[in-house]
Amino acid sequence: MDDNQGCLPLILIVLALLWLFGWKPFYSNELTAYYMQCEAASFDEVNGCDGKIIFRRVEHKIHESTQQVIYWYPDDDSISDMTLRADNCIVRDRNNWSCNDMDMGVVDGMYVDGRPYNKHVTKYYWWFKRIKSFLN
Repeated sequence: MDDNQGCLPLILIVLALLWLFGWKPFYSNELTAYYMQCEAASFDEVNGCDGKIIFRRVEHKIHESTQQVIYWYPDDDSISDMTLRADNCIVRDRNNWSCNDMDMGVVDGMYVDGRPYNKHVTKYYWWFKRIKSFLN
């Protein structure tokens, strides 16, 4: 019975490591964008956001063969059931793509977004700020 008690901490450690380093393997064609959206106005480099911050994630499935990007918003109740498709794309790989139908793309693994009310952040910073917003 003592042998089984050591399994639970090991399982928890493995799950924590999977979350920390991401669920998606390096060969996956999926990518998640974590961003904070300023409801009132645009983000200011000095002052941040004047109004309420909305935390959003966008899941992308990148298809090199068809030059398409399928995307959805898992946290937005109003559109969480919708799967959207951008057809007018140039896709080299999951870390390098852009679509004329969307306001964003990825260059060398970094999100490029021309919308001033969005601020793209890392997964860890996004979760930190989101948890912190619940505590305030």
